[in-house]
Amino acid sequence: GRVLDLTYALSYGALVATAQVANLFRRHAPHDFQGIPIKVAGMGRRRFEIINILSVVNCVDERRSKIERWTKADGCPEKIGQYEAVYEMHLDPKVEIGADLFRVGGWMVTMVISDRLRQALAEEQVMGVDFIEIPVGGATAAVVSPPRRRLAKWRMRGRSVARFAPTNWR
Repeated sequence: GRVLDLTYALSYGALVATAQVANLFRRHAPHDFQGIPIKVAGMGRRRFEIINILSVVNCVDERRSKIERWTKADGCPEKIGQYEAVYEMHLDPKVEIGADLFRVGGWMVTMVISDRLRQALAEEQVMGVDFIEIPVGGATAAVVSPPRRRLAKWRMRGRSVARFAPTNWR
């Protein structure tokens, strides 16, 4: 198959990008991530990096999102009260984001990008991830997700995906 430009190392939850995509992130979100060069078996001289997202924003709108929390019955006392699952996530429009690429505090499996960065990825026709719309007040944001065949309308194939990102993002 085709080598993906941006993908998840699913067993670790890390984003892996080609050097070209990592450089795009450096141009558009230089303070929001750390690029860690890696070698990928069977890829010869092709360069890849792990995208270590540094920015974490506590921005879940708990009133409008559907959240399950860890309880004593779950048998993980160190996690009691923390998010176990977040469904139909909404971001709090009152929170000042200040990042173009970030993880959601309390639910670190979610990675959110600004419309500016999403547009740059679309212009470069980056292959390998889906962008899923999530509400932010009256606007929306994009969540980076592993590709899902059923979400074909959100697939990155070099075309406009949708309106994403609140107006207060840089």
